[in-house]
Amino acid sequence: MHHIGLGSGVLMKLVVVPLIWLLSVITAHAQPYEEPKERTIITITGKISSDIPDGIARIGYDTLEKMDVKDLKTRTFYSKNKYNFSGVLMRDLLDYVGAKGDMLEVTALDDYRITVPISDYYDYDVWLVFKLDGKRLSIRNRGPARIIYPIEQKPELNDKKIAGRYIWQIKGMKIK
Repeated sequence: MHHIGLGSGVLMKLVVVPLIWLLSVITAHAQPYEEPKERTIITITGKISSDIPDGIARIGYDTLEKMDVKDLKTRTFYSKNKYNFSGVLMRDLLDYVGAKGDMLEVTALDDYRITVPISDYYDYDVWLVFKLDGKRLSIRNRGPARIIYPIEQKPELNDKKIAGRYIWQIKGMKIK
């Protein structure tokens, strides 16, 4: 009887690598929705996970700070100066609430609204920033949160069509 052996390289490719990938996918999305302990700064409604109470995801600064917060030094379409922002990728926030739509309506404190294709957030590293120079954004500096496109990294996004998708002083989002 012949024993068919698998070399360690084959075993690694067939078993270990897929297992590591699967664990990374599971743990990346394992963070379940939690109500914020701090005040709510953004509410998200519409086509979101049915596990979220009353169909309203309440997002506080503490919610965002538990996510994969990164620093971004960039300028915006409306400025020549670079700023030090901190925030999360929009796609991570949408995944966190289980978004299932194609469009996102974003509303500012003054009730200004924009509607953006959700594909923007998966095609590009679009940010929801909530800190400037390490401090939480105030209403005075366009907080509590704002959406910024990566125009430094993707120059094709530096146009008026995309500039219309910038929004600040965000209070709500609706997945459509």
